[in-house]
Amino acid sequence: MGLMNLILKPLRYVFYRILTWKMRDPRETTPVLVAGIGTSILLFFNCMLAVMVVNALRGRPLLPQGRIGNGVYLAVALALIVTTGLMNAAWIDKGNFARLSKEFSSQQTEHRRVRTLLFWAYVVLSGATPIVLAIAWHARQAR
Repeated sequence: MGLMNLILKPLRYVFYRILTWKMRDPRETTPVLVAGIGTSILLFFNCMLAVMVVNALRGRPLLPQGRIGNGVYLAVALALIVTTGLMNAAWIDKGNFARLSKEFSSQQTEHRRVRTLLFWAYVVLSGATPIVLAIAWHARQAR
């Protein structure tokens, strides 16, 4: 397994879990798109957290202050579309979903439990950690 494969394994698993969940939903017509967007949003929160930590260490405001221009919204939307497309190309197209399913469809109960715990920890912490950091930072600044 290559280094890039190893680094992206948690992200692939998050994508796989969201995709298989949406594939079981009979009302869902675009499970691959939803899985890609969901995974991209979680990745965005992780990138935002990294920016916040770097800014905190430098003594700057956690996030840029002031009005955000339309260009930023356009860039975020474009990044969302591109990452979703890349995930589809890398993990779904040309039979790659079969490989993804084989990699993550462990029948061992212990593997499933650990993966489920890590999946939910990633989902919850991706959204909660930037919020907690912002609250702590502002409480510290108010002293």
